Amino acid sequence: MDQLKKATRNTRVLDEIYTKLLLLGEGFFGKVYSGYPKRYPSQKVAIKVIDKSQMQRHELHLHYNEIEVLKVCSDHPCILKLIDYFEDA
Repeated sequence: MDQLKKATRNTRVLDEIYTKLLLLGEGFFGKVYSGYPKRYPSQKVAIKVIDKSQMQRHELHLHYNEIEVLKVCSDHPCILKLIDYFEDA
């Protein structure tokens, strides 16, 4: 995973960078898929896709806080590592 870019907010298109495979689960705001980066097909990743159009302002704030916490804690062995994130609107 060290080969993958550090997490930064950008507007790249998710499907240009990652391939989604199986739907692993879904909730009120989005879905989680298994997948891999197209540049590194041997790497396994979880891809969380969130529909922000259903969120209230305070929920958006919580979403952005989650990203910031994951960025800070990404080297902890018991926490999922955030390797990238995208925002399209």
